[in-house]
Amino acid sequence: LNTGMRRDEILFLEWIWVDFKEGYINLPHTHSKSKKSRKVPINSVIRKILLERKLQSDGAEYVFHISDTKSGARTWLQRAFREACKQAGIEGLRFHDLRHTAATRLVEAGIPLAAVAELLGHSSIRMTERYSHPQDSVIKGSEILANFS
Repeated sequence: LNTGMRRDEILFLEWIWVDFKEGYINLPHTHSKSKKSRKVPINSVIRKILLERKLQSDGAEYVFHISDTKSGARTWLQRAFREACKQAGIEGLRFHDLRHTAATRLVEAGIPLAAVAELLGHSSIRMTERYSHPQDSVIKGSEILANFS
């Protein structure tokens, strides 16, 4: 939720891509759906999680070493996520919905679509536009104009 990263970008994140000094996760083109490298900012929540993981890593290659196979890691995450949702009383939430929530929150906070697209690794702004609600912006714009009178 705090990175907007895709499931596999998180599950198979390698420590060599985490740059605490500069404050970025440097995803290589080989690890992203769009086949483009990108820098994902590390905010305070992510920094705390990564530092905790680093203390437990014992020199592991991956930040979240769950299984020796990709399908095993995906299955583990699906089960763990489903159980967390059950304990929280949340129904019908998919892991990918967290990515949508991140995008929606950014757009609602007024972050430009180009910046949201870059953070999410979208190949075009058109992919990101579905998170914007133009009618809300029209109404807000109308009120801004009213305040100039």
